[in-house]
Amino acid sequence: MLFETYSLGKIKNKVANTEPIFRNSNLMDINIRAVKSGDINNSHEFTNGLSSYEFCTLSRFAGLSNNLDLISFSSSYQSSAISSLISEGIWYAIDGMNNVIDENVDLNSENFVIYNVTVNNHDLKFVKSSITNRWWVSIENINLVQMEKSYIPCVEDDYLLSKNSILSDRILLRIKNKIT
Repeated sequence: MLFETYSLGKIKNKVANTEPIFRNSNLMDINIRAVKSGDINNSHEFTNGLSSYEFCTLSRFAGLSNNLDLISFSSSYQSSAISSLISEGIWYAIDGMNNVIDENVDLNSENFVIYNVTVNNHDLKFVKSSITNRWWVSIENINLVQMEKSYIPCVEDDYLLSKNSILSDRILLRIKNKIT
């Protein structure tokens, strides 16, 4: 089992970069305390956090997962603003579920474009869907025998970093978890 986490700063920097962690997720739990209090009429004491927009965006990403079994919105606080935001999050999750595209990497399909990059002796194969514009990466090195052959959901930013000889945190984490 693999748990990926994102700091609040990374989410706020570019919320779209969190989509890959939801793509293969089986479960999601968002505690309403992650939302800044100003977005829910100061219903709790946390002044920093996700905006209501980011909360709904993450909810939709969870709904877009092909594997989602459970989504939970938890709160130890009660107010009409919190209930309203949770309802909106549920709506976005359902909207995501209604728009799921079951997409598996098929290198023989004309719907996928392949980009090969080498970074620090790691041969990476990036694959982009021409239907959804979603990205995946595979580590191709024969030296990494323990590495199972799988495509890791990623974003274009991971590819762009690799083109500049930088392995993203997402790729480094997966290399570490597959090898050790």
